[in-house]
Amino acid sequence: MTDNNVVDILEKQDIERSRKIISAAGKIDEWVSSIFESLRDATEVLTEAISLNMLRKYRQRDIQLEGEVEFWVNLLRLDEMAETIEEMDREKHSEGPQTGRRFLSNAPSDPAVLLDLQEKEVLNRPGTVTQEGNRSIFQPL
Repeated sequence: MTDNNVVDILEKQDIERSRKIISAAGKIDEWVSSIFESLRDATEVLTEAISLNMLRKYRQRDIQLEGEVEFWVNLLRLDEMAETIEEMDREKHSEGPQTGRRFLSNAPSDPAVLLDLQEKEVLNRPGTVTQEGNRSIFQPL
């Protein structure tokens, strides 16, 4: 074998190795691209799952806050009602007997009077209001 033949054989082997390396590199490139695409898809799914979970947590917190706000609003309403009743009570005591005005009071504990108040209209009903401790008691006429 001549030197030229050896050189030709080596060149052919180098070319064949280069082709195999290029082919393997192409397959590696496809494989890496596939992995990156899978990672990108997984990242999108994970991001969406995290977002949904955060939305659920925020919604649960919103529901909790809505309940707390409703509680405080109702408490303020009760407080306003109590202030109105106290103001009406102060007006009643400061101005003496009142007629023709609406007011809030308790009913007497007499069963016959309670039954009468249930059966007949209470608004504009004549009667008297007496004070028993901190309670106003309505006695119909």
